[in-house]
Amino acid sequence: MTADPSLVVVGRPGDPRVRALAAVADRSGRPYVVHAPDSAAGAAVMAGADPVALAAGADGDPQPVVVVTEGVVLLDPIELDLVEALGFPRAPAHTECEIAIVGAGPAGLAAAIGVASAGRRTVVVDPQLPGGSLDRSARVGDYLGFPEGITAAELIDRAVAQARAAGVGFLLTERVEEILDHGDGRLLVLTSGATVRARAVVLATGRRPRPSVELSLPGVLAAEHPVSTTADPAVAVAVGAGAAAARRALDYLTAAVSTD
Repeated sequence: MTADPSLVVVGRPGDPRVRALAAVADRSGRPYVVHAPDSAAGAAVMAGADPVALAAGADGDPQPVVVVTEGVVLLDPIELDLVEALGFPRAPAHTECEIAIVGAGPAGLAAAIGVASAGRRTVVVDPQLPGGSLDRSARVGDYLGFPEGITAAELIDRAVAQARAAGVGFLLTERVEEILDHGDGRLLVLTSGATVRARAVVLATGRRPRPSVELSLPGVLAAEHPVSTTADPAVAVAVGAGAAAARRALDYLTAAVSTD
């Protein structure tokens, strides 16, 4: 994506860190470009950065630089630095909430807006930026309320703005590794080791298969991908990819019943 870039990544295109930063830029929906540090454009960006902060890495190349907007330059950033610079804080306003939603696609955002608008403290957790499997460059023609269609990027941006206005907190670049029973609620254990306490959890992980989340509590809230549990499920709630999610939940319950 190079047309009229508003975000510039300078670094070796094959560098895994540069690829990771470019992936965040891509998920943001903003036009971006990647320049090699020895290209004319890359050298111009490097010339305006602090040379002390541009210490060479182990391979002798300068560390990556990201220009987010004019005057906002990230030197040797990690993915979370870029996510924060794009407007998402490192942590939500609350890590204790009533409803935790795993997945920031359209289903997760819609669920978050609904419960937060009802006055429930809500946190959304996702390892990426909001949008789920939607291609931000695509146009959505079948979403409720937009008879003329809407771009996926605009739909996501509007949903995020509405969620924030409702008081939803976001924990991004974090993956839920485990969900544990915790008193009268649930405890989400994240990749970083941080935790989120919630009265209830909704899995809205969408249509794209992802690693299962281990559940150490009775009942399972299932999206389209399989979810494992260490206890016999009493309830299954399908959230996410419509009939496919419901079919997965039904298959799961059928298998559980047949083993009794």
